[in-house]
Amino acid sequence: MLDKHGFLECNERDSKLNVCSECYATLRHNKIPQLALANNLYRGVLPDQFQDFTWVEEIVCSLYRNTAHITRLYGS
Repeated sequence: MLDKHGFLECNERDSKLNVCSECYATLRHNKIPQLALANNLYRGVLPDQFQDFTWVEEIVCSLYRNTAHITRLYGS
């Protein structure tokens, strides 16, 4: 689940990847980055009968969901 542009070099023995500075710093401390797929962020592949679901139908059927309300206030 990596972007193909993130691979600098890839062969049978090893690979070189571009990693953002935030993830790199976390990995250097032997920790998993916050937004890594290893933190159960990958929901998997939907079965074929659910591939044409709209965003609203996915939200209704999801086990967990987040909602955020962002408000920008301007001075008068």
